[in-house]
Order: sequence, then structure tokens, then C-alpha cells
Amino acid sequence: MTRKIHIIQSPHNRFVKHWKKLRKSKGRKESQSFLIEGEHLLQEAISSNVTIDKLVVEKEKWSRFQSRFDFDQIDSPIYLLPSALFSSLMETKTPQGIAAAVRFPEWEEPEQLTGMTYVLLDEIQDPGNLGTIIRTAEATNVDAIWLGNGSVDPTNPKVVRSAMGSSFRLSILSGDFGQLIPHMQKEGIQVISTSPRATKNYFQFRYAKRVAFLLGNEGRGINREWRKLVDDEVMIPMYGQTESLNVSITASILLYERLRQLFLTCKGAQHSI
Repeated sequence: MTRKIHIIQSPHNRFVKHWKKLRKSKGRKESQSFLIEGEHLLQEAISSNVTIDKLVVEKEKWSRFQSRFDFDQIDSPIYLLPSALFSSLMETKTPQGIAAAVRFPEWEEPEQLTGMTYVLLDEIQDPGNLGTIIRTAEATNVDAIWLGNGSVDPTNPKVVRSAMGSSFRLSILSGDFGQLIPHMQKEGIQVISTSPRATKNYFQFRYAKRVAFLLGNEGRGINREWRKLVDDEVMIPMYGQTESLNVSITASILLYERLRQLFLTCKGAQHSI
């Protein structure tokens, strides 16, 4: 394949101006694309069949990447930028020298909720928390994540880096929990939240066949209105003077307990045959 390689020298180039806009949520939404940085995320995007619009490479490192990547896998033009200009586009302090503008994954809300496990996040603010939850959700076979109003943009560069490719493969949707929670319950999905005042430990609680975990904002927790709608609450026991856990840690604890119980249920069903 003949490569479409372009060299950009000026910070006033229209593509450079466009890529800088992708550092803001408004720019990403307008173009329906975002920048990913580094070799790992680029390889994850390729393997996940994410549409790559443009490849952006630090000119001084181009020869190195030619030996590391099969660029025939990427049907997009390649832009080579001098080091200073490349670095001005990146969020990280020490860029690896390769990035790509990619299209938003097709996160389409399903017409029917047929999955087993969901996560609802109420105004999650920290990009690192959201990225970690997305990564954990994929690892624990979560079917989709819903973000409530006011949550951090899932295409935020820090979210994408923390998710380490999982956001390319897991459905990340947005919705009004005042409507979504009752809809899930009508579909037979049990909605569970956490509370330090709950009387049931998360590992003693027997989750339903289909369940959604509702987790709240890092500072104020779950919105009172949504808390009124849930089917039940569980608590994570803590010792010493610790009052609460990071929301991404809480998500990990709940999702792996959910996975453990599903595994035991399946194992029990096999033994009963």
C-alpha cells in the first residue's frame, strides 16, 4: 500500500488547530472524534476495529515506529510533526511520539436490556476513577455502563488512558436515572446501591440473576432521588477510622463479588445436571 504521508511544520496548520480542539469536550463532541496517545492505545484501537481518521507521529521517531507497527492495518493518512509541535498537542508530560485521531465508538443504547450486569454512575467527576471503572467493568463482563447527568466526558484523555482500551469495546451510555432505574426494574433488573448504613454486607447479599450497581459522586455520594428508587443497599465493612472507599475501588469490590457469585451459580448448575 502506498502510504499517504504528510509533513506539518506550522502550529497554524488547520489540522493542528483541529487536533488542539480535541483537548476540549466541546471539540470532541462537534467532530465526534478524540485523540489517543501512545503505542498501547493505538494497538488497542486497531484490534478493536475503531475507525482511525488520522495518524500523528513525531517526525524524529518515525523510523522507529515503522519497525514496530504494520501501518498497512491503518487506512488513514499519516502526519509527521517535529517534536515540539507534536508535544504541544499531547496531554502527557512525556509523549511516546505516536497518536491518532479516532472516531467515537458506536455506543448505541440497546432496544432491550438483555444483559446480566450493568453499572450506573451518578455524576462521577474524576477521569481516573471513570477509566478504572470502565477497565474493571470489561474485566468482570459488565454489559454496559450508564453515566448520569454531570459525569465526566468518557472521551476525556485521562479517562481513555486509564481505561487502557476497554472504552473501545464496552458500551458507555448516558441517561436520566429517574427514568432508567424504573425501566430496568420493569425489565427484571435488580438495582443495588451502597451505603455505610446498610444492614447487609456486600459478600453476604445474594444478587439477582440480573443486576445493576448504582454508584455515586466522589464527594456527595448518590443523589437522594435515585437512592429512593433502588431495590436494596449493601455495605462494604471497613475497620479503623476509614469512612469510605474510592468509587473505583468500590466498583471493583462489588463487580468481582458479583462475578464470584455468578461463577458459583454456574458451577452449582453443572453439578446438578
